[in-house]
Amino acid sequence: TIDYDQMFTLRLRCDVDGWIVQVNNDGPYPFYSHTIPFESISKLLLRGDFEVGFVGFVPEYFRPYPPIGFNVTFSCPTGMVLDHDWFGKPTVLMTCQENGKFDSPDWSIYQCVLPTTTECYDCTMKFRR
Repeated sequence: TIDYDQMFTLRLRCDVDGWIVQVNNDGPYPFYSHTIPFESISKLLLRGDFEVGFVGFVPEYFRPYPPIGFNVTFSCPTGMVLDHDWFGKPTVLMTCQENGKFDSPDWSIYQCVLPTTTECYDCTMKFRR
């Protein structure tokens, strides 16, 4: 069984006898006979109340997810800066947690903007003549 809000991997394999369905590392379900060759499949239709992270036809050893602790870096497009820190490197680091999800920063404070000269960096500066 799969608990609500639990990440899971559903594997479909095909051999000469039929389809083999396996969830996570549990034992496979009994195979289902197939009437068409595996090579003839060109698309999949997925139904249900779930979020799909990856679907593909890949070798059996393929891992469709990053390992726990894997870091992903969000960067602003070239020429843009983060609006709260024009002089810092415009990146945000996110790490894959034990539940399989990446930590989620407060995106409301991270906005990429074009630096403009109409903004005042330090309006308290006094200029001498």
